[in-house]
Amino acid sequence: MIRQNDVRFYGFVADKPKITMTNGTNELVRGMMHLAVIRSERFNGENNVGADRIMYDYPIILTTDPEMIAKMQKLELYDIVEIKGSLVTRKITKHTYCSGECGCGARNDVEGNISFVMPLVMAKRNKEKGSYTKNQAEAEIIENREFSNSIVILGNLCQDVTYFHEKNIQTSTYQVATDRKYVVQADSPDVTADYPLVRSYGRQAKKDSMCIHTGSTILIDGYLHTRRPQRTTLCESCGVEYQWADSVMEIIPFVTEYLANYTDYQTAKAEEAKKAEEAFGT
Repeated sequence: MIRQNDVRFYGFVADKPKITMTNGTNELVRGMMHLAVIRSERFNGENNVGADRIMYDYPIILTTDPEMIAKMQKLELYDIVEIKGSLVTRKITKHTYCSGECGCGARNDVEGNISFVMPLVMAKRNKEKGSYTKNQAEAEIIENREFSNSIVILGNLCQDVTYFHEKNIQTSTYQVATDRKYVVQADSPDVTADYPLVRSYGRQAKKDSMCIHTGSTILIDGYLHTRRPQRTTLCESCGVEYQWADSVMEIIPFVTEYLANYTDYQTAKAEEAKKAEEAFGT
């Protein structure tokens, strides 16, 4: 199977890179930062989001490669950075702290997922000598927004599509499995695939709900969207439920190509019309 998981970013450093070293030897172990990127002007089907609206996302950039960590270590806030990399997913234990009415503050461990971009190429692209201000950095990536945030990925659906339609909002969500093109040093050699989430909107969401299902092979040209949904956890210490902000990164398609094991759109429409007619007849 052809492997395709290609992320391209052109953005600015949104927070100070966090560099982890081993005690004593100062060996570079891990580098992590958030990059501020903006979406292309291409339409993705989402309602009330005009092409002229500046929409930021803040993907996690994480590496365990010493050469990449050394490059990240030299970056300053608002530096312009260009990255070529791959989207990686990983199951992790997230630490949350009780914020319920009892105020116990106890730590609770919750199973979850993290998605990040592993850089294969990373280069500072400041056009002027010295540091950028936030306004300068924003102006630079707005000027180059067409390639500020993009992903092209090939995968197979791990689950059937979940479709939601209320008033003028249509969304479909599903998860895909994509084989890795590159080795992730921090992971076990047995881990050979990643499992990102996909969320489509509008007509594309409707087509996805009708045409693809578990096992379908698709190719997506889109961007990466980050958000902070609220999750609810039951505190193991005091027994009170509390909410906390999780971190999620999803693929939002501009274009989705159905490649294998799918239902043709015209056939799917005919089947849907037949079911509606039968239901109305009864």
